[in-house]
Amino acid sequence: VAPTPIRALKAEDLVRGKEPNPKRLEWAGAAAMEECRPIDDIRGTGAYRKEMIRILVQRVLRQAVERARANGRTERS
Repeated sequence: VAPTPIRALKAEDLVRGKEPNPKRLEWAGAAAMEECRPIDDIRGTGAYRKEMIRILVQRVLRQAVERARANGRTERS
């Protein structure tokens, strides 16, 4: 979504070491969206890309939680 990759440090701080829940994952997605500065180009606007970052961060975190739980792992174990 941008010329260089970034780490969404605020989003990381919202989830690292904390019990995952739907609201926390929403907050992390919103934080990642605010931290990024995507560009406009022929394939999409920066606004569209920001919204996709929010959605994809929430989705990937939800999948990670589901996989961890399926494997008997939790944040606290």
